[in-house]
Amino acid sequence: MRMSQHKISGDKIVVTSEDSVKEPLEPTREHCFLEGYRRFSAYLGYKLDIDIKHECVMNPAIKDIALLFGSTDTVHNGELQSLKELVTVLSEDQCDETLRLTGLKVLRAILYLQPNGMVTSPKSLDDEYKRHLDNLPPSSVGEYEFSLLQSKMAKLGCVSVVIKCIESQNQEIVMASLQLAVTLLEGGNTVVQQLFATILTTPISGPFFLQLKALFVDSSEAIKAEKRKIKFAHAEKIVLQKAGICHIEHGEVGLSNLTKGRAQMFETIKFLRGMCTV
Repeated sequence: MRMSQHKISGDKIVVTSEDSVKEPLEPTREHCFLEGYRRFSAYLGYKLDIDIKHECVMNPAIKDIALLFGSTDTVHNGELQSLKELVTVLSEDQCDETLRLTGLKVLRAILYLQPNGMVTSPKSLDDEYKRHLDNLPPSSVGEYEFSLLQSKMAKLGCVSVVIKCIESQNQEIVMASLQLAVTLLEGGNTVVQQLFATILTTPISGPFFLQLKALFVDSSEAIKAEKRKIKFAHAEKIVLQKAGICHIEHGEVGLSNLTKGRAQMFETIKFLRGMCTV
């Protein structure tokens, strides 16, 4: 069919009505369950005054698991053999990503809580675990007992876990690996430094250094990209204001990704600095 300024020519358009109106698809049982679980979680979090954000849900459990695996009073863990088994599992290629991420956080939490140390009161444990969540150094950095725990966990295989997990494509696992490495090296522990150096001077360490380079490049590009978005949003806002158009704020544009890019680069730098600090 063709249309010109004089007439419409071609085949006649035939409009037919639908025989029936299609009803919307009924939600599946899985969808109904997930939606119900989401609402239940939100309600429970409100009633119990707890944070139900995905990245925070496991925090209380991670603290309890760290106290369990880090204590020699735990059954079948008198020589930290259960902790050693956990480290071995985290190093395996077939390890589930969720388990690996949780395990990395548990290992780091053990360094903060020192289950066999002098930190025994509930308030002291809560305060120290809050430092862990806030990514602050352990309050016992520089103390002899803390240095011993760093060295013991490094010898149990935590250094190998870091090197293995930092090569992951999962950015959460990479960040958790960097944070564990930084905590192991806090205070310039020469034993941990030597263990890292021993592994990283072998030919098999090539992928590790390639990943470090990629972390710098990706973090730098992410920061640049988010800065461009922020700059564009600011320019757009000025243009709309000059045109007399009401601008609706949508929060801080790109701030979350910008912060993540900087945080990843910062942790990488802290790790490299920890390797050299005496």
